[in-house]
Formats: sequence, structure tokens, C-alpha cells
Amino acid sequence: MEKHYIDAIASMSVKNPSQVILRGKDGAGPWYDVTWGELWNDVTACSRALISLGVKPGDNVVIFSQNTTQWITSDLAVMDIRAVTVPIYATSSPGQVRYIIKETGAKVAFAGAQAQYDILAGLCSEGAVELDRIVVFDLSVTLSSENSVYFRDFFSSVPASGAHADELESRRTQRSDSDLATIIYTSGTTGEPKGAMLGHDAIMQAMKIHDIRISLGPDDLSLCFLPLCHVFERGWTWYCLYKGCPVSVLTDTKKIGEALPEVAPTAFCSVPRIYEKMYQKINANVLSGPRIKRWAFNLALGIGRRYNECLRLGKKPSWWLRGLYTVADRLVFSTVRNAIGGRLRIMPTAGAHVPHFIIDFFHAMGIHLMVGYGLTETCATVSACPDVNYELGSVGTPFPEVEVKIGQENEILVRSRTLMRGYYKKPEATAEAIDAEGWFHTGDAGMLDEGGNLFITERIKDLMKTSQGKYIAPQMIESRLTGDALIEQAVVIGDQKPYVTALVVPNFAALKEYASAIGLKFKTVEELINAPRIRKLYEDKINELQKELAGFEMVKKFTLLAKEFSMDSGELTPTLKIRRKIILERLAPQIALMYGQGQGSPTDK
Repeated sequence: MEKHYIDAIASMSVKNPSQVILRGKDGAGPWYDVTWGELWNDVTACSRALISLGVKPGDNVVIFSQNTTQWITSDLAVMDIRAVTVPIYATSSPGQVRYIIKETGAKVAFAGAQAQYDILAGLCSEGAVELDRIVVFDLSVTLSSENSVYFRDFFSSVPASGAHADELESRRTQRSDSDLATIIYTSGTTGEPKGAMLGHDAIMQAMKIHDIRISLGPDDLSLCFLPLCHVFERGWTWYCLYKGCPVSVLTDTKKIGEALPEVAPTAFCSVPRIYEKMYQKINANVLSGPRIKRWAFNLALGIGRRYNECLRLGKKPSWWLRGLYTVADRLVFSTVRNAIGGRLRIMPTAGAHVPHFIIDFFHAMGIHLMVGYGLTETCATVSACPDVNYELGSVGTPFPEVEVKIGQENEILVRSRTLMRGYYKKPEATAEAIDAEGWFHTGDAGMLDEGGNLFITERIKDLMKTSQGKYIAPQMIESRLTGDALIEQAVVIGDQKPYVTALVVPNFAALKEYASAIGLKFKTVEELINAPRIRKLYEDKINELQKELAGFEMVKKFTLLAKEFSMDSGELTPTLKIRRKIILERLAPQIALMYGQGQGSPTDK
């Protein structure tokens, strides 16, 4: 087994030069293919160009872009010259970008589109950062500074032979698993961002343990749409390339619905919110159909649940159940699967609580939702549900060679060769996170059952204690609410409060459709959510959704909001997690109303 990730990539390019390994799309144009041979040629040319700029082993190089095939090429080239990739989310603010560039001392940055380029060029012109070169992926970007060059021109400007080529070959012979590969800054729901340092040893260990648990290969096809800046998508893409699995890279994540039938992937990784939306859309389509369609779908779903419960437990379904499932699959499930490409077989998911009914729903239709758990600091995966013998509600069992134990306050502790080397330039934070025995303190509360299944309770910092002394796990409650087709987002409040309340963002498309069906007239969204019939609709829904919760966990009051939380407003992280502190601060007046304080309408945002 290779010790350096780039050695594995180089080996694949030599073995399969004509195999398509990447697919990309420029705007509304067609998908284009990149073979292994083309990818490696581009990586080599980009590597020489980086060396020509004076980038040395161990130097930090920034990638500030949305997903593109050039993103992957640049990442591989930075690793190829034994430098360190520092990805920055494409939605980051100028202040966040300045902080990361200043802390890492990067002198070269790759930029995606106009928005990212303008931020980098602006910071340079202000003297806030010093970049020797800004390399721009998108040819439609208007360049405004002398230190800027298009990606296409950047790597074609350096000859294929000479001093830079010789230096590249020298570095390739010196590659070691001790090389630092990347510094990934945690997007963070609170606090100052920290850069987790991951080495090639950790990456290659991650490849090794994934091989034991996951079956993936050249006949598969993955769709890349989560930000490559995030360890989940980047780690999954690393693994796909390592296994020779082609990757289609989607730049505009809003077009995931269009891309699924076009690409027809067999796999992709995502956060639970994406699956919740898929579930809602499928359910809404069924409910809007004739009664016979709803009856057939629910009947098939019941058969699918019984069939897949046997598979989950490692049992062979009876011949009668197998026959029923074959019919249900042919008449119902295949139609649903075709709407999302028709070939999906594995969908790793992590990052938040996944409701049981969502998992059950997809498994019934023959789509394996592989629920797992991981962190930036652990090079992504810590645990995942295997194909059989896993517990619903858990995040599976730890991967081979990954140790997990429960510490004080039920905190999950992890020890593995996939662990980060520490936080960049933050020795105190590193010492706080990794103890003397090498255990990483995750900050997540959880438990292990007798079968080794790991259950996540909540982020320890997010756990709420009501004024009555009861502990509340907000994400669990929020995931119940957002599983409904009429609820897009929810934020639960309860810390040091006498009862639990919630800020609820409706699914406005579904809500407007419902209003039209019942003949409810309205001029504005605010008027719609304040309508008594709509308030009663959501009150009934919330009561139904939380009927299995303990009394102290139930939402007693709620406020409907007229605007969604977004990344642009800073209320969501790039992986769609809510930034609870920011939301609670901004909506303090609306929250106060739910506890009998202040004046005004509780549905105003």
C-alpha cells in the first residue's frame, strides 16, 4: 500500500490512462470528461507552475472556490509538490478569508468565480493580505490586478522540461507519509475557526479502513455536490479517486435535483437535510396523487420495510416476502429511484441526527442510507452502519483500528491513526482537544451499547437545561419537526427556560400550495403565516410530530418565520447546520414573546 496519497493517484493514472475519472460542467453547457491521463498531465503541469512561483515543501496554498474539476486538480498538485492545501468555503466573508490567509501565511491562492476573486483582489489592494499570485478557475472572471492569472494560462506557461520539472521529480522521490497534506478550518457554529492539520499518514489510514467496510470501484459513479472544503465531501472524493470511482463534480449545488437524473450516480455523500428534502418531495408527490396511488405506495412501503428489516438483521426473507418485494420494487420503488437517477445504492450521511423514519423510508426502497459519524479532526469517518446487523438510531460501529470510548459527561473520545496532528498555531487548543494518552475529545455526548453501536446524544455545548433542571437535546427535536413536508427549518429553544419553544420556518412552496387548495387568499408571506387556519395547521402538526417525546421535551409555543435561515446571512454553516448562537441573538425579541416578554406579533421576523 502506498504511503502518500499522491503515489496512489499517480499509480491509478498509469494503470488506467484512458478511463474517465472526473466529469464537470460549465454553467448550462454539457458535461465534459477528464480521463486519468488528462488529470495527471494537468496535475503535473500545475505542480511545475506552483514550483515556478517558489512554493516550497510545507508551504500553505489556499483554494477559495466552489466545487470544480480544477479544484481537485489544484488540490492534487499542491500535495504533489509536498505543499499543504488550505481550502476556504466559497461563501466565506472577507473577514474570514483574511483571518485564514494571515494565519497560514499563504502566498498563492486559487479562486473560483468573480465573488471569490473580488474578495482576494480587494484584500490585496487594501494591504490586508500579501498574495504573490491569484490563479482563477473561471474564464469569465474579470481580472483587476497584476498578480492574477487564469488557471488555463497558469500551468501552460511553464515548460515541461528544465529546472522546475527537475525540482518536481526530486520532490516526488522525497514524498513521505510524514508530509502534512491539508489544514482544514472548521466552519464552526460558534467561536474562532481552528485549522485541523491532517497528514498523508492519516489520509492513507482512512483509505485503508474504508476498504474494509465499503465496496466501491470503477463501475460506480459518485456525484460531488457538498463543498469540497468540508472534510466529508473531500474525504469521500479522495476515497472515490483512490478506488478508481469516477466523480461528477457539481458546481451549482442548487441544481442537485436536475443533476441526479442526468448523472445517474450509484453513490454520493450528503448531510441529512438533503435526504429530508428528498423524502418530503417524494411524499408530497404521492399525497397529491389519486387515492389508488397513495394506497399502492403505502402498501409497497410496508412490504419494503418488512423485507429490509430482515436484511438489516442479517436474515433471509421468506420466499413469499421476496416475491412481494419484487412486485413492489418493479411497480413502485423503481419509479421513485428513477426520479433520482435510478442507480443509487449507497448514500453515506453524517453531520446531524437522522430521524428513524427517513432511514426506514429509503431502506424500504432499496437505497442504503449509510448513517455515520465523523469530524474534521478525525479525517472524517469514525463509525458507520454496516450493511447488516446495525441498530436503527445509531451511527453504526467504529471502523476497524478506530478506538472509541465514553468519557466524563458521556463525551465521545476517539483514538486512531486518522487523527489530526493538532490545530494549526494553536497549541493550547490542541492540548485541550487531545489528552496525554492520545484520546481526542470530540465535544459530542453519546453512548455505546453492548453490540458496539455508537449513539449520539447531542453536542455537549448544545445540550440545554431547562429552568426545571431537565436536559433537552435540541437537534433530536429539530429533526423530528423538519421531517414534515410543511417545515423547512426549525430551531429549538429551552436553555434556562421554563419550557421548550421553537422558531419554525415553513416550506413556503408546500404551504402556498396548501393555502391555494383550501381557498385561502393572501398578499404577502407575513399575511399567510399569520392566518389563523395556518397557525392551527402548524399547531396540530407539531403536536403530532412530538407525541412520542417526553412532556418536558415537547415544544409548548412556536413562532412561524417569514424568511429562511441562509448561509449568506451567516445563520447556516456551509454544510447547512444552524448557527444557534447567531440566530438566538438576532431573534431575541421573537423568542422573548414566546416566554411572555416584550410586545408584538410572534410571527414577525
